[in-house]
Amino acid sequence: MKTKEFTPIKYERQFRTEKQCINYVFNQKYPDGFSCKKCGCNEYYEIDHRGGSWECKSCRYQESAKKDTLFEGSHLPLLTWFKAIYEITVSKGGISAVELKYKLNIGSYKTALSLLHKLRAVMGLRDEKYFIGGLIELDGASFGHKITGTEAKVYISVESKKNSKGKPCAGFAKAKVIDNFNKDDAKNFSTQNIKEGSVVKTDGGVELPGLEEDRAIIIDSKTMNNDSKKLDSHLPWVHKLISNIKSFIIGTYHGVSIKHLQLYLDEYLYRFNRRLWPKQLQTRLINACIEYTSNPVLT
Repeated sequence: MKTKEFTPIKYERQFRTEKQCINYVFNQKYPDGFSCKKCGCNEYYEIDHRGGSWECKSCRYQESAKKDTLFEGSHLPLLTWFKAIYEITVSKGGISAVELKYKLNIGSYKTALSLLHKLRAVMGLRDEKYFIGGLIELDGASFGHKITGTEAKVYISVESKKNSKGKPCAGFAKAKVIDNFNKDDAKNFSTQNIKEGSVVKTDGGVELPGLEEDRAIIIDSKTMNNDSKKLDSHLPWVHKLISNIKSFIIGTYHGVSIKHLQLYLDEYLYRFNRRLWPKQLQTRLINACIEYTSNPVLT
């Protein structure tokens, strides 16, 4: 099914009412028309007083629009969720819980933050499906401050590709909060994110010995000694990405805790990895929320 594209005006018109949001979810759940999950009957009644529910005419099985989606269990209307999805995807800088609370008239900061965290979790779950391959740049980065006990270690990698005009460009990117920059964490990151047979460029500080034998990965490692010219030449994309992510976290959120850092990395990379399809961002995220049949566990 072709992903729908929305301009800001078109999105607002498409999802102006709760009923429009319910209809969209219904059509995504049943793209070929209603079919009861219990008995297979194709006929149903709408139960409007249940806030977007339907009942099978044969076996009386009832289902709501929110059931088996990210939205299940939420007291917020689907319209609020759809508006939040627009806000979190439309801006490269994202949106804070404080701003979202007032913009969408959400009752409390805690509710707004929980909503955003759940969307960020789905963004991460969606990107977990993909592996990066080919020529890859990989480096470790520290976020936060060691003195204050907020420092977190992160592996970040990005594909080094060429666009349709043959010019160098960044491809898909992955990032993962880790315990330490060591062989075990590097191996886990590679296994979970990098395709076998890839060529991985590093700056010599990333502990990747043994991966060549384990997964047929070629390691192109060079010692940079913090030389900016060497870094720009050997790892042009990953260092730009690290810098941009740090600016995003500081600029919008004024720093985040180690506990929730992964969620903010997932948010940034979800938009980054789909930057060539800006009109599809909202649809892709809505569909991901409908697809995941259980709420992400947030601690």
